Amino acid sequence: MKTQTLCSSTPCDRGVAERPRYYPRQLITSDDLTLEQEYFRNKQRVHNRLLHGWGVVCGANVCPSPDPNGGYKSWEVIIEPGYILGPYGDEIVIDRPYVKDLRTTGFVGATGDASDESIDPWCSQVYLPQPETGDRYVAVRYRECQSRPVRVQPSGCGCEDNPCEYSRVQDGFEIAILDHCPEGTYLPLQAPTDAGTTIEYLRRIGLIAGVETCVECPAEPWVVLAKVTVGDDGEITEIDNCDCRRIVVSFANAALRCQVIRPTFETIDPNKLTAGDQNKPLTVVGNNFKEGMKLNLGGGVRIDYTAAKLTENAGKQRYEVRISIDENARGGLRSLTLVNPDCTMGTFPNHFTVEASAADHATETLIDNFFGLEKKAGAKRAQKKPK
Repeated sequence: MKTQTLCSSTPCDRGVAERPRYYPRQLITSDDLTLEQEYFRNKQRVHNRLLHGWGVVCGANVCPSPDPNGGYKSWEVIIEPGYILGPYGDEIVIDRPYVKDLRTTGFVGATGDASDESIDPWCSQVYLPQPETGDRYVAVRYRECQSRPVRVQPSGCGCEDNPCEYSRVQDGFEIAILDHCPEGTYLPLQAPTDAGTTIEYLRRIGLIAGVETCVECPAEPWVVLAKVTVGDDGEITEIDNCDCRRIVVSFANAALRCQVIRPTFETIDPNKLTAGDQNKPLTVVGNNFKEGMKLNLGGGVRIDYTAAKLTENAGKQRYEVRISIDENARGGLRSLTLVNPDCTMGTFPNHFTVEASAADHATETLIDNFFGLEKKAGAKRAQKKPK
């Protein structure tokens, strides 16, 4: 089984610019499938590196390691869960707390792996001589870790030296202790006091358009999480989670809340029309009206917006339209509904009256008289009934 490539880092901008084109009856090999994966993975890396930058997005704080007997352990720190974008555009996910001895190097973790044991002895932690005291920088970089070895079917006589292959590649990371702060960690974000030079300043540091060249790939793959100061006997005297840490601007906790601005109503003129009236002018006064606003006065009422006019005077808006009412429209009080083009609406009950036509009045009078006479006749019949 091959182990020399079990834990590997990814170079910057590998430049895969082609992907497989599949067609019927094609013989697909592992190279074709790998090429397709690398095409999209490298596109994502370039996107992350040039658009979002690199550094700590959230979490990944370095904290002292508690001692069960009280106080904190010497030489040990705990790296909390976090999400990091590496200098080469890789995503580093620390999904659980990891304990790190400041005297070791070579530790590799894999996302989703619940074991503290190294995936392979080739990637285990190794103790290295360290200065007795001084500053150290806890840093992380992306690593790919191959896992799940499976036996490969022999292609010939079965005499191959490598009868097993790894069937999975896990996203992993390596946590190391550096003696220096990598270059390119800091970015001056203090805007100048003169507002007139702010745009030029932002253009110069690359936050807005105008940069002549793309940002070059950093020389080192490390993202520093914290500076740790070690005292006598390995006692940790200070942990600085800001010194040398590069922060990626994230909008995960920021969002815009939609604010509904509804049309408001004050008066309508006229506020009463008769069924059968045609092409009458109607004016609505209020605020928050927008061009193209629609009115609704219920069934049988038609609004003509052909010559609609929206004006404003003394802080009030006037919306002028023309209105027609069917002869058989229902009489009585109506609600006025205003609907802006963005679908914000306001409904105002009992602000408009439709009066019945003369014919409807006559019909209503006949009906009232009929029921009135029927009611009187019923009362007389009830009085004549023998007791």
